[in-house]
Amino acid sequence: MYFVLVTTYILFIHFNCYLVGVVSQTYAKIGYRTLSQDVEEGICQVLAHMWLESELTSASGSNFVSASSSSASHASKKGKRPQFERKLGDFFKHQIESDISPVYGDGFRAGQKAVRKYGLQRTLHQIKMTGTFPY
Repeated sequence: MYFVLVTTYILFIHFNCYLVGVVSQTYAKIGYRTLSQDVEEGICQVLAHMWLESELTSASGSNFVSASSSSASHASKKGKRPQFERKLGDFFKHQIESDISPVYGDGFRAGQKAVRKYGLQRTLHQIKMTGTFPY
């Protein structure tokens, strides 16, 4: 059984980036063969990075729904993404890209290379079939 700890007053971008990683890791544990740590964590980091890119690109000039947990009414208000939240998203992307650990950093770079070359669907299929990234 897995538990996800949710704190209050966490920013939308931080919470969702974390959630993407947790959900993808749970999916990998349920739907895939036993994966090496670098493949499992790497593909989760790739998905979190892809979500960040999508979120930051789509929200750069458009409206978004705030997910501040301070109040339900505040969460439903629309507005421009605050500059500090955009910078925070860029920081998270940079952290993923520049991680030097063999599991998270090297796993991310191998996964990102595979997704760029073969696409996400083929990469996930390869992982499911062989437990490795396509090269």
